[in-house]
Amino acid sequence: MLTGLLLALPYNYPSLYLLTWFAFVPLLWVVRSASPAKAYGLGLCAGLVMYLTAAFWIIDFIALYKGLEGGSLALGAVIFWLYCAQLPACLMMLYRWICQSSGLSEFWVFPVLCAVAYSYFPMLFTVQLGESQSQFLVAIQAIEFFGVASLDFLIALVNVTFFLAIREVAGHHKGATLFRECQVGVCVLLTVWLGYGCYALDAWGREVASWPVKRIGIVQPNETPSETLPPPTPGYSRAYPPEMALTEKLIQKNVDVIVWPETRYKGFFTYPHVRNALENQVASSGVPLIFQDTEEIKEGLQREMYNTAVFLNDKGSLQERYRKIKRVPFGEYIPLLNYLPQAKQWFYQNASGFFVDFSPGEGPAYFQVGEVNLIPLICYEVMFSQFTARAVAERPGQVIVAMSNNGWFGSSLQPYQHMNSSVLRSVENRLPMVHVTNNGPSGFVLPSGETVVQTAYHKKMAAVLNVPYSPGDSGSFFSQHPYLFINVMFTALFGLILLSLWRRLG
Repeated sequence: MLTGLLLALPYNYPSLYLLTWFAFVPLLWVVRSASPAKAYGLGLCAGLVMYLTAAFWIIDFIALYKGLEGGSLALGAVIFWLYCAQLPACLMMLYRWICQSSGLSEFWVFPVLCAVAYSYFPMLFTVQLGESQSQFLVAIQAIEFFGVASLDFLIALVNVTFFLAIREVAGHHKGATLFRECQVGVCVLLTVWLGYGCYALDAWGREVASWPVKRIGIVQPNETPSETLPPPTPGYSRAYPPEMALTEKLIQKNVDVIVWPETRYKGFFTYPHVRNALENQVASSGVPLIFQDTEEIKEGLQREMYNTAVFLNDKGSLQERYRKIKRVPFGEYIPLLNYLPQAKQWFYQNASGFFVDFSPGEGPAYFQVGEVNLIPLICYEVMFSQFTARAVAERPGQVIVAMSNNGWFGSSLQPYQHMNSSVLRSVENRLPMVHVTNNGPSGFVLPSGETVVQTAYHKKMAAVLNVPYSPGDSGSFFSQHPYLFINVMFTALFGLILLSLWRRLG
């Protein structure tokens, strides 16, 4: 329970980031001689405490997104927490089984398992240990080489080193000489990691100061989300939504492009008068506009729906679109249902008002504004490390633009968690990022991970961001090799499992 609490607090309060570096020690202590089955139960307990504390917002999400209440709401939340708790539960079970079967020290097993588990375990809303470190700027600089999974590995390595040190002091450790050598190795690795962080943080600060700036206007309409197709906001129309009124204020401030967040349905692809009105208003202003809408394509009896980001150039013409690839399970599609056509047809006929069937896009897109290439991401896509890296192309002047609607989470801490986790995408790819959300907080992050601007939460507003960009750079080492480290970890885990099976069978 203490481990679950220590893991959860930094996600809710990022200034407590140091807790993560020893959060697993209590759990590692109580499972040190446990069977795999008992380790599973203890891990489940830790997971339940963690996700009850850090993801209590699921109640608001289910109530607002699915319209559930009472017993159905409570059941949905419990199922979510129980499922999420499987991550630490399965992690600890496999950890104990490998340690018992292979005879290897916990020092070699636990970090590899953590890196793989937090990268590959299927979650509705992905979470990794390193994402609790958004304010520990020195610690996150080196993820430009191997991504957040390498930070997960280091955090787990420090945790298990603390545990083994305590066990040695308590007189339960054998092979003290080897362990002391490992301790020295961990100290050296941590010193190099943090030393590079100090150097890189200073170097990127000086580098960014020399970059040109693009003025990006963002709109935060603070609209109330709805699980049904909503009518236009009172006082506005589909042809003149609230975002356009805020946009008119930004146009007067000499901006280069304006970005709206993911919000309610606009009808751009459905109603010709809406499309004409938006295109004419953009053409009149001469300022390109990026926004999100639902796109429906019908071919005979086939119907495809997409969550689409639209780019209107300075002449008001549809220059490019991006169709969301990473869909929300159980919200935008039902996992595995595409492999069962008859079951899919029955399901959507009987639950069409409860789930929307969105199709995935086919690949990344780039919205070019002058010499800047904007990389659009929708909703929670920015939380996926390798996915974001794959969207980064070998072209200069790139800026990540994430458009989200966190109104589904009520007044909880989730929108801050979303913003904090996306900070790591900037550092991994060494690119600036603009994150625009419906209800806030919105803002932009430098390639060093420093959040320069963060808007107020639950406030209707528009703001101008002076976003620096590199005319020459095109991503980081991780951008070009996003799977290198995690594939090494997966191979190491596969080897640990084979060794455990061989020794057990032998």
